[in-house]
Amino acid sequence: MEWIDGDAFGDRLNRESFDVDEAALICRDMLDGIRHLHESGLCHGDLHIGNIIVLRNGRAKIIDIDANKEISLARLSSASQEGAKSADIDYCRGIIVKAFRHSQLDFTRMTDCEENLRAARSLDELRAAIDSICNQHQQSQSRIVSADGTEAAWLSGLAVSGTTADQVIGLLDTQAYFDLLDISYPTSRDDVLELLQNAGLILANGEEWDITNLAAILLAKEFNEFPHALARKAPRFVQYEGTNKLKTKTEITGHKGFAVGFAGLIEFVHSAAPQNEYLETAIRQEIKMFPKQALRELVANALVHQDFSETGTSVMIEMYQDRVEISSPGTPEIPLERFLDENRSRNERLADLMRQFGICEEKGSGIDKVVSAAEFFQLPAPDFRVGHVRTTAVLFAHQDFAQMSKADRIRACFQHCVLQYISGKRLSNQSLRERFGLENTGTGSATTSQVIAATKEADSLSSMMQKPLPRGMPDTCQTGRKSLKGNR
Repeated sequence: MEWIDGDAFGDRLNRESFDVDEAALICRDMLDGIRHLHESGLCHGDLHIGNIIVLRNGRAKIIDIDANKEISLARLSSASQEGAKSADIDYCRGIIVKAFRHSQLDFTRMTDCEENLRAARSLDELRAAIDSICNQHQQSQSRIVSADGTEAAWLSGLAVSGTTADQVIGLLDTQAYFDLLDISYPTSRDDVLELLQNAGLILANGEEWDITNLAAILLAKEFNEFPHALARKAPRFVQYEGTNKLKTKTEITGHKGFAVGFAGLIEFVHSAAPQNEYLETAIRQEIKMFPKQALRELVANALVHQDFSETGTSVMIEMYQDRVEISSPGTPEIPLERFLDENRSRNERLADLMRQFGICEEKGSGIDKVVSAAEFFQLPAPDFRVGHVRTTAVLFAHQDFAQMSKADRIRACFQHCVLQYISGKRLSNQSLRERFGLENTGTGSATTSQVIAATKEADSLSSMMQKPLPRGMPDTCQTGRKSLKGNR
């Protein structure tokens, strides 16, 4: 007996969605297996999601086959043989529907798929229906090209194909679209569709319309009305009790498009933050732990710059008692140490629309505002981390200077130096003292000088800054070389 190493098809349905080709491969293998049984004089008789195994290479095998079952064709009359075969075909049809429903096939094509499958009466007709689904999907994807003529990225692909005008208005929050652009809502439905088409958000398809992933990801009234693969891009918020993940306090998943749901998301995240305190003119004031401006910029950056080719994952906002971590799929296209003074958009069309909506800042200014907010509220410097498949930004709760670790102080000094340069200023002992909230005394000056010296000597920053800094950045920021001169 052969040992099968894989997962039950039913278990796979509870995980990330299939590519259309992956779903098709599983279904074709299943049909080949049933055909082999029928040609061998057997029927399965009990095909379901638990006895189809998906192997590690994406192929599928059928299990729980018993040649001695009473449904062996040789034991049945001719009429009963046809009935047993038809039962297997019906089982196959149900599996195929489940596979493509869990794929990235848009729901309009899924409707056509189910109609074709219902009409199929043989294994050959089921296979022909699968081939037709795949061919139509490939044609719909290949005809979408980006503005510069290159092959379409994920955002240019189709979320929904062949919809009516009413369905477009029903699926997309067109009122919010025009409100965000500060444009009066058009007087006719045709004008609405024309403007959306001119923006590249929908495409004419004969008498019907195709909705792009870009339109859906920005303007969806409900993500769950779109294919599962797109709905999985919705941002998630998780709040934990304490400083680790052991106990979850709150967990929600966004259900609106990035643009139409952004303001509500930021309000919710900011309101969920615990109280903090900061020192202003010798008076401690109670405020939310994390500045709303910083949350807004980091969440917007995560949404805009994520790698949409990563499947089964989304932007995560994880709030702890002492910090909030905002992470997005993909690794950055510029080095971490250049986050403050350089910018490169992975998804330029998305970024441009989010800027038009007033959600994103102009290029290169978002992270600057995060660092500025941290300095204003005398928070530890934000931290930016890159993992294998995700990029994470961390905002920390208030800490007095004495509580900050050496790494926190060095990171704050480096960011302050770069921020000063971007602002046309230079790092000084005084400016760094003010950033840390230290007194203007001999002790305060000496402590600040020690932080500057430690930053100059930090191996991490020395290696970080081996490449020439852009636009003639002054020596005051070139840590690890003849750096941070004239700091008094």
